[in-house]
Amino acid sequence: MMKNLKSAPTFNWRTAILASGFVGWSAAMILLGSIAPDFSFSPAKAATASSLVRLDRDRLSGNNLGEFAPYHPESGNLIA
Repeated sequence: MMKNLKSAPTFNWRTAILASGFVGWSAAMILLGSIAPDFSFSPAKAATASSLVRLDRDRLSGNNLGEFAPYHPESGNLIA
């Protein structure tokens, strides 16, 4: 009769590769954010309170929107 021998735990290469990829990607993103701040969020680029538009109930309900002029694509008068 053969005994059921427990085999030694084997090294899981897939888990090791995924873990090292995750750590490597995280390190690359932190490095990129510290070296090139153009790609990261900067408080200086955030909207200030003076640039925000406050909307009251009349404007939110569709009243008091100002003068309406329909857009005609052939005339090219789009103002955004």
